[in-house]
Amino acid sequence: MIAEGELERVQCTFCFHDTRIPGRRDRYRVDCPACGRNFAPVESVMQATLRAAERAEQVNGRRRTGPPYTVRVFDLYHFMDESEEIDILGFPTLGQAREYARRRTRDSLEEYRTPGRASEDVRKHWLTFGEDCVVLEDGYRGSEEIDYFVAKPATREERDWLAIAPIPQSD
Repeated sequence: MIAEGELERVQCTFCFHDTRIPGRRDRYRVDCPACGRNFAPVESVMQATLRAAERAEQVNGRRRTGPPYTVRVFDLYHFMDESEEIDILGFPTLGQAREYARRRTRDSLEEYRTPGRASEDVRKHWLTFGEDCVVLEDGYRGSEEIDYFVAKPATREERDWLAIAPIPQSD
């Protein structure tokens, strides 16, 4: 971890320009000196996702177990905005909730995989614009497997999160 005031190397997620900026604990976004865009450095996004996952596994002050299970979806573009988080309720089993989180995160990453784009660029675009999912009851995060997802392109079935989404119950 970079100490307060030390220079930290960051790379713009838009133009990939490398720059060194003073490290700050409260920094979540940076203006790129090359293209002028405001972006979130990779380390900030991952730290925020980890903190959000830790918050997510706490339900009413303690871990909740047993059905139904819930998956929280984080929009990484708005990673510090809790109003952008979505809870998907009603998974009957923990396995189904985990598979949904895994597939939805993977599908989000695959949207940035295009012919000729380097794996590191796919990862950086996902970290900036993608979705990460957390199972509230056990803390599983799709981002835990992101390196595997980047290395191994997904099949259609591995991306199909709608096929296992819970059916909303009407009152």
